[in-house]
Amino acid sequence: MVTEMNTSIEKKTVWWREPMAWLVFTLPMVAVIGALTTVWIAYTNVDPAVSDRDSKDIEVTQANDMDKRAHFLSLAANLTVADGTLSVNLKGKLNKMPHHLLLKLAPPTSSSAISDIMLLLLPGQTGGYSATLPSIPAGERRLILEPEDRTWRLTGRWQAPFSGALRLVAKSISDSSMLP
Repeated sequence: MVTEMNTSIEKKTVWWREPMAWLVFTLPMVAVIGALTTVWIAYTNVDPAVSDRDSKDIEVTQANDMDKRAHFLSLAANLTVADGTLSVNLKGKLNKMPHHLLLKLAPPTSSSAISDIMLLLLPGQTGGYSATLPSIPAGERRLILEPEDRTWRLTGRWQAPFSGALRLVAKSISDSSMLP
């Protein structure tokens, strides 16, 4: 009787000597380590919440930057009231005049019960800006004149009911009262 001999010899190897086994285990392990590292970084580097005080500081800084820009441009505005119309003539080193201006009429203190009034000043035919002046209760008002892009501002105070003329001039850079 003739017996057949298997000529192929099967070589038995252990799993850790197979490259494919390392590929199958290594890629998911790298993903798990990356995820745990991301969680650790996020947990140890938590950003603090912005407080009301911080946001107020940011507003003051932005207002100061707007005042500095107005000073750099040598801006000034003449405000006049006649027949219920507020007219504004703007002078300074502007490359081009703004399309429109915003005038905020605010109470002298933020704790006042009087609300702010916003006026949209549109270009007039004489080169200035104008708006119809609404009925405003008597008392002092803070004026904040800005372009639509809020790159600069002019501020001042005026007693309501408004009459006559007022000149707003850019604050000097050394002025310590540059508050919104």
